[in-house]
Amino acid sequence: MSGKSRAVTGRRRFLAAGAAAVAGVMVSAHAQNQERVEEQSEERRRTRIYGSDLMNDSERRAYQDRMQRARTEEERNRIRDEHRRDMDERRRVRAEEQRREREERQRNLEEMHRRATPGGGAGGGGRRH
Repeated sequence: MSGKSRAVTGRRRFLAAGAAAVAGVMVSAHAQNQERVEEQSEERRRTRIYGSDLMNDSERRAYQDRMQRARTEEERNRIRDEHRRDMDERRRVRAEEQRREREERQRNLEEMHRRATPGGGAGGGGRRH
């Protein structure tokens, strides 16, 4: 093989290796993009369900299964309305629990402050001159 043909063969190999590397990067980028699209699709699916932020994955799947098994639009509406009432109640209960927790924390802080303050208590005492 002449020097010229070896140089051409070497360039071809180099170009082929470069093309293979680029193709590998493109396949990897496509796979990552596909993963991202699937994650976004999952997120959209989850957010389409009323109150999905109050549900765990198995509850979301169970709701979707019920909706898919429903045979009529009327049945789907009934399931949807029942679900909405359940989620509204869950949200109300959660808000009430959070309110109670805040009040309890506030009472605890006030009690700690009262105990830490010299002469703390209703008398407004402290040192007398």
